[in-house]
Amino acid sequence: MQGNRPLVLALTLLALAGVVYVLRVSEDPDLLPPAGTPSRVVTVGGYPEFHVDGKPFFMHGAAFYYYRMPRDRWGETLRSYREHGINTIDLYVIWNWHEPKEGALDFDGHTNPRRDLKGLLELAWSLGFKLSVRPGPFVCSEWRNGGYPDWLLRKPEYSAHLEPEQRMPLRDILEGRYPRLSALQYVRSEEAAAAYLRNPLHLQYTRKWYGDVMEVVRPYLASRGRNVILLQVDDDQGLDPQNYNGPRFWEYLDL
Repeated sequence: MQGNRPLVLALTLLALAGVVYVLRVSEDPDLLPPAGTPSRVVTVGGYPEFHVDGKPFFMHGAAFYYYRMPRDRWGETLRSYREHGINTIDLYVIWNWHEPKEGALDFDGHTNPRRDLKGLLELAWSLGFKLSVRPGPFVCSEWRNGGYPDWLLRKPEYSAHLEPEQRMPLRDILEGRYPRLSALQYVRSEEAAAAYLRNPLHLQYTRKWYGDVMEVVRPYLASRGRNVILLQVDDDQGLDPQNYNGPRFWEYLDL
């Protein structure tokens, strides 16, 4: 990842902070990637272009907060998006929404129809949308605990690896406040990343969560001929103008 930092950063800012596979290719049209290849940045005339399915692609994107909307309204709402020129849907996949109890995952709506991520992915594909998927672990959506599960934040061994000022009191967890490191990662991402990397429980559970999400999302990846063109790791990482993204930051994003 380190060798592609400028392109990754550019795409992060221009394409909803998405983390994608980055590749420089020739300007020769004969050498451009065929349809069905992953989204990528292509250098054309000395400037980067975002390509999807081997063609230049301009994202007209909109967030779709499916977890706040009745399941039977998803279709009509997405059709309205399409009528207004939206071609890309931005999806937060919220950890504590899909795993409210440890090990009790719901991606098909069996506990609540609004958890039917599998159905939503298929619906978006059928309507011709590209997708940007953002599985956190932290999400900025005015959502309880920023998407982190209560059951994880309450584990004593989770807090044990944090500095005292970085820990969440039980009251903050019960009130649904954002974890303190989520605010730090916006302005001092290097310091926040170092704290995450010192926390083996955070790394263990976050990797598992990513794996669980990818089991659902993988069939829809652009590399498999489908419509997920962007994946974002975490949220609001290092966006403050005064922030410095150092080696710990990039190590954490390689999670």
